[in-house]
Amino acid sequence: MEDSEKKLPNIRKATIKDVEELRNIYFEFMQGVAELDPFYKQDAEHWHSEESLHDIIKDLIKKNRRLFLLEIDGKAVGFIDIRIKKREEVYKIRKTGHIESIYIKPELRGKGYSKLLIEKATEWFKSKGLENFTVGTYAPDKKAREFWEKQGFKEYFVLYHK
Repeated sequence: MEDSEKKLPNIRKATIKDVEELRNIYFEFMQGVAELDPFYKQDAEHWHSEESLHDIIKDLIKKNRRLFLLEIDGKAVGFIDIRIKKREEVYKIRKTGHIESIYIKPELRGKGYSKLLIEKATEWFKSKGLENFTVGTYAPDKKAREFWEKQGFKEYFVLYHK
């Protein structure tokens, strides 16, 4: 198979058995985030500690959260981390789905894998009775903003940082 061809992925719910692999791929993701925003630069030592494994396990067992892994040839090459956000009682829409983060290894981007992860997230949100979903990205990241707009998301809130 040529590198330019799309390989068939497997998307599945991450489990505690995946914690080491999740830590490694999440560390890759966070390095990219830190390049965009030094405010989120993290201590690499944390990602190689037992504490980081415990943090990931805590997230994996939460009922209002899901982490789906994208695998190709049995190796994790991406993920989507999603959760249900509860809102105050004054709102008619009390719960919304939120995409915390999504990541595809750089060499596999542009092949439609992110869209597959978003479809999986949407399916899970809808199974929980949710019709409204949010995601955040950095204002200067024009490529990411264009991507989310192509996925049907609309800009509606701007957060300022000083």
